Amino acid sequence: MDDEPPEVGLEKPSWWVRRDSVRRLLLVCLALIGGSVALLQMLGLSSVGHGHRSPWLTKDHLTSIERAITAFYNEYGYMPDPWGGLSPVDARVDTSDPVGQALLNILLGRESGPVMQNPKQIAFLTLPTGTKKKGGLVFDAHGKVKGAFDAWGRGYQVLIDYDGDETLSPPSDSGRSSPLHRCRAAGYSLGPDGTGGRNAIRCW
Repeated sequence: MDDEPPEVGLEKPSWWVRRDSVRRLLLVCLALIGGSVALLQMLGLSSVGHGHRSPWLTKDHLTSIERAITAFYNEYGYMPDPWGGLSPVDARVDTSDPVGQALLNILLGRESGPVMQNPKQIAFLTLPTGTKKKGGLVFDAHGKVKGAFDAWGRGYQVLIDYDGDETLSPPSDSGRSSPLHRCRAAGYSLGPDGTGGRNAIRCW
């Protein structure tokens, strides 16, 4: 048959050498193409996966903050007050500013001074440590809380029921216009672009 290799000891004809070279070249090309496709898929899926996980992780963090505040109330019978004088109305706290830092210290049981709102120093809140002010709790070089940040580097917006009616009225940038009932705390993130509204990520 024409496709059979020549007998051992005989010189290969030119057509066989050419076909053998083409086969090797094709195998090399296929290996390169396969490796490139696998690499691109890995990089693409990694990027997409991170983007898809960010909203879910942000919502999980918000839920942890909400539950921590509720647990604090159940333990002490009053709400954590980062201002130092209980507000008569519901309030919003940004976990990236000094008031937010105070709230986090209360919930983490890291207060200092003779008067503490969390005297038992219970760690009601558990969040992962973020990096580069993204994705969780961030501390300074001395171990002090600098804030809690969403996946895009912005503080979480925390709503706290200070008037005791268990009803919260979310701001317009939360993407919800109707009140939240049977709720002592709630939170949201302004989302990937920082505009909130329909792009906000909420724990309710």
